Amino acid sequence: MQDAEGQLPNGHRMLAVLGAKGGCGTTLVAASLAAELAVEQAVCVLDLDFGKGDLAGCIDLWPGRTLHDLLGEPGRLDADVMRGTAVTHKGGFSVLAQPHDLSKVILPSAEEIKPVLHLARQCWTVVITDCGARADEVALAAALAADEVILLTTPHVSALRDAGRKIELLQRLELPKNKIRLVVNMRGKGGISATAIAEQLGLPVHAELPLDPGAAEAVDFSGRLLRDQVPGSPLHRAMARLWTQLYGEPEPVAPAQPWWKRW
Repeated sequence: MQDAEGQLPNGHRMLAVLGAKGGCGTTLVAASLAAELAVEQAVCVLDLDFGKGDLAGCIDLWPGRTLHDLLGEPGRLDADVMRGTAVTHKGGFSVLAQPHDLSKVILPSAEEIKPVLHLARQCWTVVITDCGARADEVALAAALAADEVILLTTPHVSALRDAGRKIELLQRLELPKNKIRLVVNMRGKGGISATAIAEQLGLPVHAELPLDPGAAEAVDFSGRLLRDQVPGSPLHRAMARLWTQLYGEPEPVAPAQPWWKRW
């Protein structure tokens, strides 16, 4: 997990993983990327998919305290409290999860989540926010606070249309386009090519993750990470290369065409 110069970037970094639509795999990518980076970095994943987030369940964690405990005690929010609230996965990264009890889930405002994001950046070298696919104010606040947004889509027409809508929304909010890293998940044989996707969305495709049902099912059934359950799978190998692909030099693309004209 190294950049073009062979070293991880210096300083603290925040990445927001945002799905074009539901089912694009934000949780799998956020957890897998955290596990790869945790070999050399202090990493924390924040589950910001309020009401639907299942990061803890996907990696077999049962945290006693959750992100909602931090939001419920803003006057006590400091680095010690934040680190004490996070649970450490055996993969070496920390997690601030959603509560298991859905009756305790309350969607905070952007202003309420901003101090949490700011403090998390100070506590860990890399912070990854799993925003799911919702364009609510929490997800948008996380995207605007991040150094980069990993916009995750699949090579299907409906997902690509929604990816175009997310890009337009982020640009209206004045997020620089060069901060968006477009990643295509579930790439099988055929379908819409990376070149066509880049031309339509006006962004380079920084990485493609293969359609690997066997690996995905093994992870779903076990509640374990890709690197632990299926380390030799095509999906894990692609995930291990993801950081390099995200921060390498992308190929230039033609000026964007309106995404609705071809699909």
